[in-house]
Amino acid sequence: MLLLPLAENCFKHGTGKDKGVIQIHIGLKGKQLHFTTENPVAPREKSVESELEGIGINNVEKRLNLIYPNRYSLQYGEKEGMFRAEMSIEL
Repeated sequence: MLLLPLAENCFKHGTGKDKGVIQIHIGLKGKQLHFTTENPVAPREKSVESELEGIGINNVEKRLNLIYPNRYSLQYGEKEGMFRAEMSIEL
C-alpha cells in the first residue's frame, strides 16, 4: 500500500485532454528499494476533488513513518509541467 497511491496519482492527476507519457520505475539495489513516478500535470478545474489533493501522498508518508522510521526518503513536486515522486526505502 506504499507504491499504489503514488502510481494512482499518475493516472488521476496526469491524464487529461492532452495525452502524455506516464513513467513508473521500480528497482532494488542491495537492500534499497527505489520507486519513481513521473507524469505531466493535467489542467483541472477547481472542484471539491482538487481540495482533497494530497491525501494519497500524506497517507504514504504516514505509513512510511510507522513502518520504516528514519529508513526512507520521499520527495515529490512539480517542475515545468511535470510531477515527479521519488521514494527510497531501506528494507
